Amino acid sequence: MVYLYVTARQLKQTDCTNRAFKLLTVSFERLVMTKQFLDLDIEQVLELFSCNEIGARSEVIVFLAALKWINHRYVEREEFIAELFSNIRFPLMSKEEILACYHPPILPGIVKIEDVKAILLNATCYVLAKSLGQENLFSELAAEPRTFLFEGEPMILWVRISS
Repeated sequence: MVYLYVTARQLKQTDCTNRAFKLLTVSFERLVMTKQFLDLDIEQVLELFSCNEIGARSEVIVFLAALKWINHRYVEREEFIAELFSNIRFPLMSKEEILACYHPPILPGIVKIEDVKAILLNATCYVLAKSLGQENLFSELAAEPRTFLFEGEPMILWVRISS
């Protein structure tokens, strides 16, 4: 499905690109398990992350996919961290989910990057205010809603191995 999308996009076949892209978004959790996902360029990943409908269980999956994509070629992709994270809709997460983002399973140092820290702190403020019914005080920090279209069994993006 990635090959079809990338090829149609390069050939400027709009209808075919749109259909292939829809397939990628609906199959997002399956997509992030593939080598082809890791080979997408920043524009293609940003296009995926900016969709209002995505085949994932929650925004946490989008966050984990971003970490996985960045980690694959960290030196080359480090410059895109802030841009990529600004497309993750952290304010849609639960309190537990947003707090878990401060301790990611890979790239733990990423939360020390100033732009990432600011994004997470703003989202945390909104999520906590929302949990208290006070989200109107921080409405400028809200995220655009996203519909999660996950179908099938949960996927494991990676496994932590104890030493």
